[in-house]
Amino acid sequence: MSKVRAFIAVELPRNVCLALYQAGGALSERLTKRSAVRWVPEENLHVTLRFLGDTDPKLLDRVAMSLDDIGQTASRFELQLGKLGCFPRRNNPRVIWVDLSGNLAVLEGLQAEINESLSSLGWTLESRRFHPHITFGRVKDSNQVVRANFPWGLTLDPLPVPVKHISLISSDLRPSGAVYTIKHRSQLSQD
Repeated sequence: MSKVRAFIAVELPRNVCLALYQAGGALSERLTKRSAVRWVPEENLHVTLRFLGDTDPKLLDRVAMSLDDIGQTASRFELQLGKLGCFPRRNNPRVIWVDLSGNLAVLEGLQAEINESLSSLGWTLESRRFHPHITFGRVKDSNQVVRANFPWGLTLDPLPVPVKHISLISSDLRPSGAVYTIKHRSQLSQD
């Protein structure tokens, strides 16, 4: 049986996706070559909590049950959009993102709990430090972006990002871009 490329994420409300899409449009205006950045489609914007990679489909049910268990004890919380940034460096940007502010300690705790839970299902513990962000652009020509002098560090409108559930999502890579499918949503408690 073929494997499923999957990840666990926080979905974003429509108004936040629209704001990021508009921010990408404004940044594109600075570029002399619009194809220098491929902007993430609105419907694919999210906060990744853990990338699972190519996963045996039989394991997805166990991951979903694990997320449900976490959701029973984790309370809902809220984040806000933060500042514009890039990976790995401003003089060689490959990924354009916006970070988050607000209840980051709660988000980091949730991510750590997911990481721990996945280790009991056979995934290795994530060794990299968790850097909560929303990727909304992938750079195809870093020289163009550097010359465009993007306003790195600019604080976006701090729109609220309510975290009411965590989602298990599959990613089908196609020539036109990734197509995401929600496999499972685990509700967080209302306490």
